[in-house]
Amino acid sequence: MNVNKYLRSISILSAAVAIVTFCTLLLLAIMAYPGPFSPFTNYLSDLGSSKLNPSGAILFNAACWIAGAMTILFFAGLGSWRTDGRVKLTIARLLGAFSGLALILVGVFPEDYGRLHTIVAGAFFISLTLAIVATGFALWKGRDFLRPIGYYGILVGIFSLIYLASYLAGYPILITEWITVMGAMGWMGLVAYNMARLPKAGEGTGALIT
Repeated sequence: MNVNKYLRSISILSAAVAIVTFCTLLLLAIMAYPGPFSPFTNYLSDLGSSKLNPSGAILFNAACWIAGAMTILFFAGLGSWRTDGRVKLTIARLLGAFSGLALILVGVFPEDYGRLHTIVAGAFFISLTLAIVATGFALWKGRDFLRPIGYYGILVGIFSLIYLASYLAGYPILITEWITVMGAMGWMGLVAYNMARLPKAGEGTGALIT
């Protein structure tokens, strides 16, 4: 199999695994939460606290480990995309890989770790936001890139900035955290769908590097 076709397949598959696994384990972790739980009153990370969610914490943390690893693979696979913005795409892929690593660390250092958790969670949100927006800019001029995905990515970035700003101001708008994370999962799915529609080498515009 051509290396770049292989990378594309890895990217598409990893996005699917990340979305299905994260959403499934997230739902199970919510079901295991011992008290009332709402995206308007709870952080996502509350699900990973062994104090707040003794039975379901491992489920949420495992979701972070798996989704983080899949995120790294997803962004690695974006290298198969032909674009004039190779430098921009490389930067986006590095940021995306870092966000995947940070997500893994969110699961390794859950809320129980206090400040350390805050640091890795902040690194995740910042790097993920930059990666999504940077990917959109890198692929924007390509005729095979679906522009609505780029606009959607910017929208996810806006919600992320709202969450970060509100958190730093001391009045976190918790629902924006949920919208950012789930929106990012949706973005990965849309990019994977776009990659699946790319013409093969020698067909159409030849969107994959050969």
